[in-house]
Amino acid sequence: MPFYIILHDDSILNRIVEESKTMPLKLKKNLFISNRINKEFYENLGENEPLIVLKTSRNVEKAKIDYENGIYNLGSLILVAYEPLKDISGNRTIYRLINRAPCFKASSLIYLFPYINYDEYIGSRIISPNILIKKIIMYGGKVISASRLKLIYPRSGKVFIEDLKRSLMKRTEKISMMLQDLNKDDKNKMIRHLREIKTEIKTLRELIKVYDVELAINLKTVKSKLINITKIVNQMMNEAMEDM
Repeated sequence: MPFYIILHDDSILNRIVEESKTMPLKLKKNLFISNRINKEFYENLGENEPLIVLKTSRNVEKAKIDYENGIYNLGSLILVAYEPLKDISGNRTIYRLINRAPCFKASSLIYLFPYINYDEYIGSRIISPNILIKKIIMYGGKVISASRLKLIYPRSGKVFIEDLKRSLMKRTEKISMMLQDLNKDDKNKMIRHLREIKTEIKTLRELIKVYDVELAINLKTVKSKLINITKIVNQMMNEAMEDM
C-alpha cells in the first residue's frame, strides 16, 4: 500500500531515499508518493520534523478524539491536492469553497478531509471533497486525490486540531474587525456588508457543527466568540433597517 509524503523541507527526501532504498515520486510541490518507507525511519522521527506521512489503508477508520486521555486520532482521511489554476477568478472561487470545507491544511494547496458521510450535509454550506474536486476540474485544474489514508507522522493529529482552532479563531476575529470598519453613514452599503458577514457566520457555525458532531473537536472558545459577534451583527442590522 503506497505512502503519501508531504514535505516542508526537501532535505528529508534524501534521508527517505537512504534509509528506505527507494525514490519517492513527486506528484506536485511538497507532495510525494512512495511504495515503501522504512518503518524505523518514521518511528525514529523527532516531535517536530517538517513532514507528514500518510499510509493507504484497506479499511476505513473512525476518528477518535479524547482530550482527557490525550487521544487525537483523526481516523481515515481523504487527500485533495491541486496545482494553481491559470484562471484567476477560478482560484478565488476554489479558495472560497475551501473556506466552506471541513478540512485540515497540510501544505500549500494540499488538504486532508475527514472520512465522513458528506451526503448528510447536502443543502448546507458545507463543501465535500468530491464537490471541490469537480470544481477544480471544471476550471481546468489538475487534481490529485487519495482516500482511506491513515496518519503515520505526526503520530498524533493534535497539531492539525490546534492549527484548525487558530484558523477558525482568526476568521472570527476578522469578522470583528470588519464590524469596526463598517461605514455607518452609508446604510445601504452597511446592510450589504452585514449580510455578507452573516453568511460567513453561518458558514463558520456549520463548520463548527461538523467538527463537533463528526470528530468531537472542542471548539467552544470559537463558538462562544461567534455567538457574541452574531448578537452584535443582528443588533446592527436591526438598527440599520429601522433607519431606512
